[in-house]
Amino acid sequence: MENSLIVKGRTINNNVFRPSDWVERLAASCASFSDDRRLRYKHGLRPVLHYNEKHLSVNFELENTHPEIWDFIMEFVNSNKLVTFTLAENKI
Repeated sequence: MENSLIVKGRTINNNVFRPSDWVERLAASCASFSDDRRLRYKHGLRPVLHYNEKHLSVNFELENTHPEIWDFIMEFVNSNKLVTFTLAENKI
């Protein structure tokens, strides 16, 4: 999770973001299935659990390697007023 932006499951007003499975839905929207029929998350975009809250880890590399995914995630974050932080800020 180093070099990642963490998107919390809370809004800037400290409300829990709904639906409760938003992290999985967002990560799965950019995932694919492998030959063994298992869901594989896009490198740099995955759900994480911190203090029993679901968050989304977004590696900063996505801005260069997959700008369309980066833009989609950032638009989602901004339009839903979600809280973000980096590892350096919170030291997960």
